[in-house]
Amino acid sequence: MPGDPRECRQNARCCLELAAAASTPIVRDNFLSLAQTWTRLARELEASKRFLEALGEEFPAEKPSPPRGRVA
Repeated sequence: MPGDPRECRQNARCCLELAAAASTPIVRDNFLSLAQTWTRLARELEASKRFLEALGEEFPAEKPSPPRGRVA
């Protein structure tokens, strides 16, 4: 699955640092909003991974069928 929750959380931390250094309240609020979005994405990625893992346990991957065709 694409996406790394750790990377998302790192991006959220960067946004919080930028928010703390922001020159205007609007810029600060934008960075705070971005931090929340990155944090939510991290949680959603983790939840999706748990869901897919649970599906994998419930429905194990089927073994591939042998190739069809002439047998020499």
